[in-house]
Amino acid sequence: LGVVLGHAAGCSAGAWSRGSSAGEGAWTLRLTSSSGAFLCLSLPGGSAATDAADVLGVDMDMDSAGDDGWCEVPSARGDDWMALELLAVRSAGGHLAGPSRQRGLWLFAGRAFVRAIGPSVQPLEKLPKGSKAVDLATSGATIAGEAVLGVVDAPGRLRMLCRSGAPKAHGEMLIDDAADGREAGGKVELRRSAGTVVHRLPGGVEHYWRILAQSGTDPFGKLAVSR
Repeated sequence: LGVVLGHAAGCSAGAWSRGSSAGEGAWTLRLTSSSGAFLCLSLPGGSAATDAADVLGVDMDMDSAGDDGWCEVPSARGDDWMALELLAVRSAGGHLAGPSRQRGLWLFAGRAFVRAIGPSVQPLEKLPKGSKAVDLATSGATIAGEAVLGVVDAPGRLRMLCRSGAPKAHGEMLIDDAADGREAGGKVELRRSAGTVVHRLPGGVEHYWRILAQSGTDPFGKLAVSR
């Protein structure tokens, strides 16, 4: 999966897609939030990309494309959206990696979500104005990165459609309130007073996210415990 994440001025919340020349069935998904955060995820084609397009209702024929070549994703329409930015990652051994070493965005738009974590090539604020983006696919750094494309089946139930480095992840749950964090991708805790979300993975790693913006239904559902 190819990923570009960053911030840009003048964004409106939503999700758009367009075809790609990378191969048959290849396409790119772009999620943006009103806070300016954006994520572009390029899928190289194949059955997983085709299945993901079917679930999200992506127009693979691009019949509804605008002048810029992008089509709105039907499943991402509506008032439900959320944008989170990675603050830090704590390893199972207690080591803390902040934004100087790792960057991440987690965007929701309607039923669609994309989460990407990877090495910080350089602090975003030091990039030229208007080009605040990190390309996780070409950074060449050694810090492990990950990208996930998924769908919100219901609040508290996040299902993966594609996951980098895990070709068999299609259909598996990233977060499942029925599993209570034991068998799926961990537990989520919302610290509303601090405006943060803590995602505790089964192996002991903790991801700390800052909520940039939110509207409508909380995608984390009853897994989120307010403080």
